Amino acid sequence: MDEQTKQRLVTELRGYLDGLPETPEHSGPNDDSRDSREIDLYTLFTELAGLRNEIRLESRQVKRALDEFSGVFSTLEDNGKRLQSELNDRRDKQAAVTANAERGLLLELIELRDRLAQAQALASSHQPGALARFFSPRQHALVQDMAEGLGITLRRLDQALASYDVKPIKAVGQVIDPHRMRVAAVRTQTEQADGLALEEVRRGYQRAGEVLRLAEVVANKTRDPSSN
Repeated sequence: MDEQTKQRLVTELRGYLDGLPETPEHSGPNDDSRDSREIDLYTLFTELAGLRNEIRLESRQVKRALDEFSGVFSTLEDNGKRLQSELNDRRDKQAAVTANAERGLLLELIELRDRLAQAQALASSHQPGALARFFSPRQHALVQDMAEGLGITLRRLDQALASYDVKPIKAVGQVIDPHRMRVAAVRTQTEQADGLALEEVRRGYQRAGEVLRLAEVVANKTRDPSSN
């Protein structure tokens, strides 16, 4: 309790005591009312001192409890951060596993498309001789139907690849890019710029900017490196 509060209480108590009826002059030191006032004043200050001590004790206990809670909250926060970090790591690893599995599956679909495209090209280019067309017209019709069916399958497969954002790499007419192309052969065409891809030997594919398979191309070579 600060000094100002003590002074205020003493002033209020003094005013209260001054307002009480005066004690007769002949009253002796053993007068009951005087003893009562002195006892009340002593009791008041005693209770105030006890109350102050209780408040101090409770304040210490509250502070100690807050410190303990703070330690618990800090531990919970650290555990939460560590758990979140572990969850993020596990999520990243799972995403990497899923991406690798999808990549492998997409590469298998691309290889399957290559084989279907080769079969469709052979069937479409099949031209039997005159005698074969005369004696085996049904065989020729069967080959043509096969070519048409393979073409339908190829279109559906292309749609499936497109649904996974898989697109062919544009290579013919482009400058050789080692990150997207691999030179399978070299040819010279003087009317074309040096270092251009003249022909696509095997189609390359990419997905969302990531190369799944390099395009194999025939590169144009018009200058002799030894002449520089």
